[in-house]
Amino acid sequence: METTNFVTKKSLIGTLANMSVKEVIEINIKDFKEYSIRNAAIKLKKKGYLFSVSSAGRIDTTAVMRLK
Repeated sequence: METTNFVTKKSLIGTLANMSVKEVIEINIKDFKEYSIRNAAIKLKKKGYLFSVSSAGRIDTTAVMRLK
């Protein structure tokens, strides 16, 4: 019997919303571009979340820190 490989969709908004305050994660640009990360942070700002998004000094990643 063969095993089935299930494909799950990556959820950027869900990942950012589940972060704890002051937590920092690095997201690879192959997974999500910086523009998409900033867009998700803006959408969550309307719901009361606040994030700092930075790619300064990074080549392949973008750092995201939840502030509120």
